[in-house]
Amino acid sequence: MPKARFFYLKTRRLLKEKSGKRKCSNIEWAQILIGLFVSIAITVYTIIETNNENSIAEENRRQDADLANQTRLNDISIADNREKELIMNNYLKFLTEILEKDIFNISSLHPTRFVLQFNTFAVLSQLDSKRKSYLIRWFYENRLITHRQGDSQLIDLTSANLIQLNLNVRPTIQTIQSAFQCVSIANTDLTDSSFKNLDLSGTQFQHSIMTQAILSSTVASVTSCDDKNQVTSFSGAYLSKANFEKSIYICVDFHRVTMNNSNLKQFQCTGCNFAHASLYESDMSFSRFILEPSLPFICKDSRQTHFRNSDLSKSNLFQAKFENTSFIQSKLIEINANQARFFQCDLSNVIMNNCILTQSQFNDSKLISANLNNCKINKVYMINVDFSFSTLINVDFSDSTCYSCIFNNTNLTGINFQNSILDKSYFTNSIFNQQQLIKAKSILGIHL
Repeated sequence: MPKARFFYLKTRRLLKEKSGKRKCSNIEWAQILIGLFVSIAITVYTIIETNNENSIAEENRRQDADLANQTRLNDISIADNREKELIMNNYLKFLTEILEKDIFNISSLHPTRFVLQFNTFAVLSQLDSKRKSYLIRWFYENRLITHRQGDSQLIDLTSANLIQLNLNVRPTIQTIQSAFQCVSIANTDLTDSSFKNLDLSGTQFQHSIMTQAILSSTVASVTSCDDKNQVTSFSGAYLSKANFEKSIYICVDFHRVTMNNSNLKQFQCTGCNFAHASLYESDMSFSRFILEPSLPFICKDSRQTHFRNSDLSKSNLFQAKFENTSFIQSKLIEINANQARFFQCDLSNVIMNNCILTQSQFNDSKLISANLNNCKINKVYMINVDFSFSTLINVDFSDSTCYSCIFNNTNLTGINFQNSILDKSYFTNSIFNQQQLIKAKSILGIHL
């Protein structure tokens, strides 16, 4: 055999042996990888199953804990309810025994009266809203807390804990009227309380805390208490976010109250006193502060509704109506009095910067020494309005009508009289220029 052929055959055999070894090696690697993947799959499956079992177990434990907690809370609630019921029953038993002793005829300084007062306050501080409200209504219907002629006023509620009192909850014994008259609950915590639809004539709320109290659709007027006429009084009370919507009051005292963010929509008040009150950001839209020719005689010396030295800044007076109302030295900054009506009102020395009086109406009113800078007084209708010594810088007075108005000694710098009617008005010693008046629609009979 030639050497070349021998060498060729030998080389071919060696290559074939190496190829077989490589095939064996690849098969082994494939087997190793398959085994590895199977192990990983089993491990992942085991982990997932374990996690699922743990999640189920955790959820079961959570549900068991929630159930146990709810059961515990229910047990606490039941126990608390039983305790309050026991307190209520024991107090009623005590009160029955007291009333059987003819306590009405003993002196107000008698020790029995002090014991009754102490027990009443202690019980009221422990009862829930429903039981507390029931008890107060029962007191009222049995004339134990009123101070009218023939009533004993056996219990004085002054300074009592009446949080969340709800007198809309009616007891089994109904009164002819929904009334809560001639009751003194001054200096009392009445937070979140409700007196909706009640007659509050003669009731005293002075200096009470009445945050978010509901007094909507209530009525109040002068009534006879203790053989004398008495007005309803909220003097000095804290009434922030209180609701007086659709209430009708006559001669009610709101002197120095705090009524910020309160709701006075469609509120009607005649001869009321809001002097030194704070009504910041209150909603007084569609409210009416009007005169009544037949006011009770106790109000005849002060027929005006007073907002003297009060703060009504940022309040909403949309379509509100004011008759013979005094706002002297009050703050009405940034109020919205769009379409409001002011008849025979005194707004002297008020601060009304950035106010909106669009389409409002003023008749026979005073704005003497008032500050109305940057106000929108456009499209208004005014007759006999006195702006003497006032400041109306950069005011929009366009498209307005102002008959016989007085602008004497008034600063009218930058005022816009575009298309306005200023007939028979007075501008003596006022600060303005002729170009401003030229823009007016009519200036017949004006006095310069």
